[in-house]
Amino acid sequence: ATITSLAASLSVFILVLIVMHSYPFRLLRMRKTSIENNMPFAINHMAAISISGIPPFSIFKILSTIKEYGEVSRELTMVTRNVEVFGMDLNTAIKNVARRTPSNEFRHFLLGISSTIETGGSLVKYLESSAKEAIFDYKLKRQSYVQSLSTYADIYTAVLIAAPLFFVSVLSIMAI
Repeated sequence: ATITSLAASLSVFILVLIVMHSYPFRLLRMRKTSIENNMPFAINHMAAISISGIPPFSIFKILSTIKEYGEVSRELTMVTRNVEVFGMDLNTAIKNVARRTPSNEFRHFLLGISSTIETGGSLVKYLESSAKEAIFDYKLKRQSYVQSLSTYADIYTAVLIAAPLFFVSVLSIMAI
């Protein structure tokens, strides 16, 4: 009885340790997925807003209120929070968020905005080119996903539908 309870408590301890260790990584992976799925649309929206000549901070503030962009709006909320609450300048706030974001694509995008602002480049052109590139990458990812789904559908059809019919017909012919 003592050995059984010791083994049970040890297995529960190991299970809790594994779950608690993997949970933060799962959350980061979910945040990264949300950012990368919503990023093309948020960048496209940023490009559309920037054409009207609105300052970069206002663009971040507007997009931070749109919750349909998921984790992207949360990241942009942190940029606006860093500026409004902590008194950082916009470039420092952007770099701070870029350093902490789980998505490499979003990190490069934020650092590109920061360098465009620092060098005095055209933010409108940068956002437009980034939007076109992000939408193109999004389409490629979706196309790849659809192709893999098509492959799985073909395998399903061959293995679970066609193969049993083939075997039934072969067995019935052999029985004759």
